[in-house]
Amino acid sequence: MARTCELCGRGSLKSMSRSHSHIGTIKKQKVNLQSLLVNGKRRQACTNCIRTATKRLKATVKQQKATK
Repeated sequence: MARTCELCGRGSLKSMSRSHSHIGTIKKQKVNLQSLLVNGKRRQACTNCIRTATKRLKATVKQQKATK
């Protein structure tokens, strides 16, 4: 399985690692993926998506409590 987020599709990026003499070597910046259970299935999601999902979930719960 590729190192991409299954929710938003975010993947790895190329960047340069700079030494003191400013010589650049290419390195790969990987996404911070976490395992997550979504509807009973295990998914790989980036932490940004997990944070957004929890914020939306809290907002809907708060809204439902306000309407009662």
